[in-house]
Amino acid sequence: MVLLKSKSEVKTHVQNFINLIENQFETKIKCIRSDNGPEFFLKEFFSSKGIIHQTSCVYTPQQNGRVEHKHQHILNVARALMFQSKISTNFWSYAIKHVIFLINRVPSPVISYKTPFELLYKTHPDFSMIKFFCCLCYASTHNQSHKFQPRLRKGAFLGFQNGTKGYVILDIKTREIFISRNVVFHESFFPFHISQNLFTSETQPNSHIDPVSHTPPQFTPSTPITTNTEPTISQPNGLPSPLPNPSTPHKTDTPNPNIIDQYTQEPSSNHAIPRRSNRVTHPPSYLSDYQFQILSLKSAQSSSTCAYPIQSFLSYTHVSPSHHHFLMILSSEHEPTSFHEAVKHQCWCDAMKCEIKALQLNQTWDIVQTPSHV
Repeated sequence: MVLLKSKSEVKTHVQNFINLIENQFETKIKCIRSDNGPEFFLKEFFSSKGIIHQTSCVYTPQQNGRVEHKHQHILNVARALMFQSKISTNFWSYAIKHVIFLINRVPSPVISYKTPFELLYKTHPDFSMIKFFCCLCYASTHNQSHKFQPRLRKGAFLGFQNGTKGYVILDIKTREIFISRNVVFHESFFPFHISQNLFTSETQPNSHIDPVSHTPPQFTPSTPITTNTEPTISQPNGLPSPLPNPSTPHKTDTPNPNIIDQYTQEPSSNHAIPRRSNRVTHPPSYLSDYQFQILSLKSAQSSSTCAYPIQSFLSYTHVSPSHHHFLMILSSEHEPTSFHEAVKHQCWCDAMKCEIKALQLNQTWDIVQTPSHV
């Protein structure tokens, strides 16, 4: 795929594409279909190659529906990549190229669940290079002269470069786009999820927030911090403690009462504990029509021969009365599993008669003579 800066480049790229097909795949292009854009009218070149140029009617894009559908497919996937990575729209061209790379390596039911790459090159594609678009990565730097300069550059993965066995990386700090082969990927992190306005005009180059090491700011008291110049010894838990000095009396610092009040005062009304109602609830009156019996735990254990009775592990103590009645109704209902069992109950017979009557009213079938061979 080639992205054009202007329509004047169409003639050059069309000629280069045709020469590429003839040289690399040893085949001839017989027909080219386009809209009525004047940039595609290359009569002399098409005549020299024996290519038929077909154009769609004005305001009739459906005549070139295959191209229109493919454009929509590419834009839908590219839009999904942009939304997922939260990268600026200035890098839409890299998303489009990465979408083309992915579509050519995805099986399609139209071509018997094969990939376009496989049909074109007669070999299976290499899926080991596929990475999440715009994920966090670190590229190795080999041109550092100083020993203490960083050996990795933090960046975002933008795709691949045609003709080069490397990855296209966007340096987050310097905004430089470069190609590198030695790259370590962290596909679970996306640097633009934290700083979405990283590459806007108002943001400075050094205003990036590290998505891995970023922590919320800590609370610092307004009182000045006194510096202790006495030697320290290490406590068993690893925290330093001041070494006692016998010549000076021990002093206890009095904390600032204003700071203490900030943590000891009662919570505000916005975070108050919700009030619970003390009204006594009663089950609905219609539930009094249902009756059920529950064996006590001791009697059930004594009468059961099971080693692990369910009564020892299942309890309805904390269930509301209405839900308790509902559970008992479910356990008391028995649904027949066969026709001979269903015809013994009048309710199921009535249900079957209603169903047959509905089928007859809808004229679902016609009664005919039985065939002679049946």
